[in-house]
Amino acid sequence: MNSIETLVAFKNGEIPMGLGIGSKSIDEYLVYKPNRFCCVVGRPNIGKTFFQLWYFLCLSKKHGKKWAIYSIENETWVLKMFLVEFLAGKNVKEVDEKDLYDYDNWIDHHFTFMAQKSYTIEELLNESKKLNVDGLFIDPYNALSKGGGNGHDIDYAAIRLIQSYKHQYHSVYINHHPITASQRRIIADKNSEYFGYPDYMHYFDVEGGGKWFNACDSWTSLHRFTSHPTNWMLTSVIVEKEKVTQTGGNVTPHDQYVLAEYEKNRFKVAGVDPLDIESLNFDDAEEIVF
Repeated sequence: MNSIETLVAFKNGEIPMGLGIGSKSIDEYLVYKPNRFCCVVGRPNIGKTFFQLWYFLCLSKKHGKKWAIYSIENETWVLKMFLVEFLAGKNVKEVDEKDLYDYDNWIDHHFTFMAQKSYTIEELLNESKKLNVDGLFIDPYNALSKGGGNGHDIDYAAIRLIQSYKHQYHSVYINHHPITASQRRIIADKNSEYFGYPDYMHYFDVEGGGKWFNACDSWTSLHRFTSHPTNWMLTSVIVEKEKVTQTGGNVTPHDQYVLAEYEKNRFKVAGVDPLDIESLNFDDAEEIVF
C-alpha cells in the first residue's frame, strides 16, 4: 500500500494494533509490532537478557512469534535453561527428563540461537535474513565486530543498515550497555527508600550517545536494585519511546514504572503471570500443550 492507502486503512481500523502479552499494566506501554527497530538499556547484571527472553517467550506462547537470538555473553545452554524454567515455572532440576526434552523441542521451534562468534552488523543481518523469524535480538551491540574507523560513523552505518533491514525482513532488538560514568550514578534523593543505591539507566546513558534513541522505533530501559534486601526481585520496565502510539504502546509516566516481579521462576506484572493460562487477560488464549 502507498501512504494514502495505508492512512485510509488505518482510518477504517484495518491496520493491526500492537500485540501485548496479557497483562494490561505492561501492554498499555510495551507492545510487539512487526518490522521495528527496538532498543533496550540497563545496568550490567540486572537481568536484561533474562527479562527479554521472558518477554519474547510470552509473545511466542500467545502469538506464535519466533526469534533469532545472538547472545555472545551467555552460553546457549544457560539461555535455554532460563526458557525451560519460565515454561515449567520451576527450577530445571525439578523438571522430569522427558518434560525437559519436550520443552527443548518447543523452544527449538520458536528460538534460533545463532553462532557465538564475531560478526559485523552486516554479517549478522545477512545470517538472520535466512531465518524464518519475527525478530532478531542482538545481545549486546558492543559484542559486534566494528573494525577500524570513527566509532560514531560505524554506529550510524549500523543504524542505516538496521533501518533498511527491518522493512525488508523482521524486527531488530538491540541490547545496549551504558557508559561507565553513568554507572557510577546513585539515587540522590534522601527521602527515597533507594537512597544511595545505583540509579536507573536511561536512553541518554547508552554507549554511543543519543543517535540510537533518535533512530529507533521504541526504547525500553530496565532496572533492578540487585542488592536491596526485599525488592531485589522487582524489575522496573521504563518505556522511554514509542514512535507510533496510534497502533498501541506509549511511554511510561515519570516515576510510575511498570514493575515485573520475579517469583517461582516466572515474572508477574500486576499479579498476572502471562505464562499461566488461567491468568491471561485474553479471551482467545491458546492452550499450553507440550
